[in-house]
Amino acid sequence: MSTAGAVVLQPAEVAAGFGDLPTLAPVAVEMIRLADGDRASIEDIATVISRDPALAAQVLRVANSPVYGMGGSTTSLARAASVLGLRTLKLLSLTFSVLTSPDASEPGAMLVWRHTLATSALAQVISSARDPRLVDECFIVGLLGNLGRLALTEHLDYADAARAAGHWLDDVDERAAVGCTSDEVTGEILDRWGLPGVLSDAVRHRNRPEGTQGAAARIARVLSVADAAARLVVATPDRAGAALEAYQVRAAELLDLTEEETDGLLVGATPALEEIADMFRTERPHEASLELLLLRAKESLAALSPNLVAALATEQSRSRQLEAENRRLEAAALTDTLTALPNRRAYDAFIERIVAGRRRRGATWALGLLMIDLDGFKAVNDTHGHSVGDDVLRQIGARLAEHTRSDEFAARIGGEEFVVVAPVTDPDEIALAGERLRAAVASVPVATPVGPLTVTASVGAAWLDDVAPGATRRVFEAADAALREAKSSGRNCVVTVPVA
Repeated sequence: MSTAGAVVLQPAEVAAGFGDLPTLAPVAVEMIRLADGDRASIEDIATVISRDPALAAQVLRVANSPVYGMGGSTTSLARAASVLGLRTLKLLSLTFSVLTSPDASEPGAMLVWRHTLATSALAQVISSARDPRLVDECFIVGLLGNLGRLALTEHLDYADAARAAGHWLDDVDERAAVGCTSDEVTGEILDRWGLPGVLSDAVRHRNRPEGTQGAAARIARVLSVADAAARLVVATPDRAGAALEAYQVRAAELLDLTEEETDGLLVGATPALEEIADMFRTERPHEASLELLLLRAKESLAALSPNLVAALATEQSRSRQLEAENRRLEAAALTDTLTALPNRRAYDAFIERIVAGRRRRGATWALGLLMIDLDGFKAVNDTHGHSVGDDVLRQIGARLAEHTRSDEFAARIGGEEFVVVAPVTDPDEIALAGERLRAAVASVPVATPVGPLTVTASVGAAWLDDVAPGATRRVFEAADAALREAKSSGRNCVVTVPVA
């Protein structure tokens, strides 16, 4: 397929023009912020839920379902919130405010719906086995990951190409048809809603997890494998063999799963698939049992000509190698080789994207920037040599990455200087974030060949709540000024300033 003569769509424009998709409800936004914080009480959560009668009804229905064992006995939102927990409530506030079952007479929309339900359940199961700390995030991106596909179907070029391909285009065919991918559009939609950047980054990198880092990369790997498994769940019999092979290859490459493990995860997903179908009061996404589906897929794969299978495997391997090398080079250009953190170029691109997204959305929450500089680092190099200095930088970089939250972005921008971006914050939160990272640096001496070295850092924190032209420069200069003040105030401290 070629884009010559075709309309080239921009993801931001597609996301902005998707008329049938509602703006994320204020109650859902507030739920996300409360659930991601550490100061919200059950009463706070119940109060927010009560502002949306439809959401309150859904919460009570789920809390009284057999899954949570309350036996249909509670009408108290506070009691329901206590039983379900904050993270589950965050999921409910998202999914029930966004997702609705499509018209069964639209085969393309029904295929996307079935794939969505299967992906979310499988992402939950795979994450539970491989990365339990990110189960809820994986479930969210599974549910919301196809929004861009729905948005693109409103454009004639995309709809025609999808119809010709059996109502489903992969990312390569999407780009050939309209110049962008549905994952890029989904990322823009999630950014417009102000969801944590780790979610939109994970969706954008579903097909190339090595293009991002940290929690986003881990979520993207799970999402990619769940996506392939879901394609098998909803595949027609003639495509089941190829779908099984794609699932096995992706699971092995991204999560190092054996064939036996991929089979076990798929079959073991049955309860999760049935639970999510019940949650949305719809039919389960697969027609036959998963055991029978897997057996049929294996029979279909075995029926292929051995020569054809070998030729396809060779071609796929060659293509994957080229793609992997291109992605490796892209990632290397944005990565600091010493600490493995994003570099100055990656920071510049990230904060420009965040500010541009806030400007489009008219966001009202503050954007925070922390500038972190190691105290007396020159003396380390002068006394012990640059090799020891490099050891210190590597370990401090790892320490900052470990103590950076999933929606924050850490980078090394040069020498002994690091930055952390907090896309959604307020003055109190940015001050607490600065103290969290300052303490992480100073908490434990750094192990080096010359013995443990005590390392401290000064932190300059700045925040702004507007995104007028020049915002990225202004917040950087303000954080830099705050850092200089922290240095002159005795070091190993945090100074916070608003941006003028």
